[in-house]
Amino acid sequence: VNVNTSNEENQKLVEDFMKDR
Repeated sequence: VNVNTSNEENQKLVEDFMKDR
């Protein structure tokens, strides 16, 4: 399990969320 990948995906989701707002 690669934690880095999960972190990257999470960061992208956060960016999308902030952009949506």
